[in-house]
Amino acid sequence: MRLSHVSFEKLDLLMKMQMVKGLPKLEFRKKNVVCVGCQFGKAHHQPFGKLEYKSKVPLKLEYSDVLGLVKKPSVKGMKYMITFIDDFSRYVWVYFMLEKYETFSKFKEFRVEAEIETKHNIGYLRYDNGGEYLATKFSKYMKTHKIKRQLT
Repeated sequence: MRLSHVSFEKLDLLMKMQMVKGLPKLEFRKKNVVCVGCQFGKAHHQPFGKLEYKSKVPLKLEYSDVLGLVKKPSVKGMKYMITFIDDFSRYVWVYFMLEKYETFSKFKEFRVEAEIETKHNIGYLRYDNGGEYLATKFSKYMKTHKIKRQLT
């Protein structure tokens, strides 16, 4: 009724007493098991603090992260993706990648595309301390284009 289900203990009881026709015989090895869906449904977090800095123009501050390795690759075999989020507009660019080493080439593609689109230059790139952002070529490129790094 409330988009929920009975506990594993109740399900075990229903099964043992044969109270539901067609209920398969299941084996519960652990008592007090909580299903994954229930854990997510009851999860919550505290609100984030107020932002100390907000960009006044597009591309002044960009957030980036690499996500993957995904369990199921896309139809074209892509197993990773990289996101770029503009602090000013919250606009998100997403690029798909076969391997993590493509991070640098996707950043170059993003920079050209975003700077043409917005007519602004990237000021800061904020990312976690992932190794994909720390390559020597990446560092030289950032210096050449006067893009500063910020680590989260």
